[in-house]
Amino acid sequence: MSSLQPSDWRAPPGCPDHVRFVLEKAVNSYPSDWLEEPTTGEVFCSIDECQARLIAYSLSQGFDIVISHSTRTPILGTTFSYIHHGKETKN
Repeated sequence: MSSLQPSDWRAPPGCPDHVRFVLEKAVNSYPSDWLEEPTTGEVFCSIDECQARLIAYSLSQGFDIVISHSTRTPILGTTFSYIHHGKETKN
């Protein structure tokens, strides 16, 4: 996995100073291997744990995830999609 230590992730250049500390603290609060790109076959104890893992990765990469589909029956499942602000807002 990664050689990142818990306090090694740094906000990208251009990140406003008033956001930098909070962002770095948030990203570094996650396990360092969660900052690596997700791979097929990862197993989680719950959908909430999976969502936290995806949030950790997306936060470190500058985008966000949303739940785009969720089912409870007959099989519990959730589909996550990514969103990125970009140059124009989408709302």
